[in-house]
Amino acid sequence: MHRYEEAFLVLRELRGDEAEAWQTIYERARAEVGMGNLHGSDLWSQRALAAAPPTFTEVHLIRGQPLAVATRWEEARSELNLYLQSTADSTADQERRLNALATLDTVAKLPRQ
Repeated sequence: MHRYEEAFLVLRELRGDEAEAWQTIYERARAEVGMGNLHGSDLWSQRALAAAPPTFTEVHLIRGQPLAVATRWEEARSELNLYLQSTADSTADQERRLNALATLDTVAKLPRQ
């Protein structure tokens, strides 16, 4: 958790174009998720989803995590499925795919809203 806090401190000090770059927004979302900040991870993952290019599929994984924590199961399921579909034929990080599949499996067992 310490590294997420360090990243958060660096990222919140950025200004101008550097602060508004989609990569910065994505990294801030990752830091918020890693620190377990539900409100911050929801806010920044929404921003990351809006800012990232459509080909950057990892943003769906980052968006799905706070949704699952917030028990917003349908939205989490949708984001995680988007990530898995977009990486089905790629050489995406296998650990990320397995984590997404495990989270999706857990979400799938929960009652639908």
